Amino acid sequence: MVKKCLSFFFFLVITYSSIAQTYNYRNFKVEDGLAGNSVYMAIQDSKGYVWFASSEGVSRFDGSNFITYTTENGLGD
Repeated sequence: MVKKCLSFFFFLVITYSSIAQTYNYRNFKVEDGLAGNSVYMAIQDSKGYVWFASSEGVSRFDGSNFITYTTENGLGD
C-alpha cells in the first residue's frame, strides 16, 4: 500500500512539473501590425525594442504595439 501511495505521489509531482515547464508563445501577423508575415531577422536593441526585418519593411515592437517603417518612410530599398 505504501509503495502504491508513493508511486502515485511521484506520478503527480512529475506530471505537474512537466506541465509547468511549457512556454507561452504568440504568433504575430500583418493584422497585428507586423510589416510582413515572413520575418528574415529579429534583433533586440539596447532600449528593449525588438526589430523585425521582412521583405515588406522593418517593424519595431515595444511589447504591445508595432511601428512599421517602409520605403515610404525613407527606408532604403
